[in-house]
Amino acid sequence: MEITLQILVIIILSISVILSLIPIIPGTVIAFAIILLYAFYDKFEKIPIWLIITLFIITVLSTLIDNIAGALGVNKVKGSKYAMFGSIIGAIIGAIIFQIIGLILGTFFGVFLG
Repeated sequence: MEITLQILVIIILSISVILSLIPIIPGTVIAFAIILLYAFYDKFEKIPIWLIITLFIITVLSTLIDNIAGALGVNKVKGSKYAMFGSIIGAIIGAIIFQIIGLILGTFFGVFLG
């Protein structure tokens, strides 16, 4: 059972790395969630808590940088500042409420309303 779970975790992490290359899908968040779930399952024996905290910080920074880059992209193509802030706020609210679909729709509606 243990080896099967480890193989499954490796496969899902590999897929999440590939998904992180697609702009809309949050691959880093998926990877962090899988690592966190495995750490809970293993009672933090193979993955220490300091590593979980470090990975959490990296995940948050990665997501913030990705959102800021998208907002700056709106600014670069002469979008208004309201559209720029709307894209960030829409992405955050959409992701919290409706996960991946909300992230996509929230960004779109945020830019549109801004």
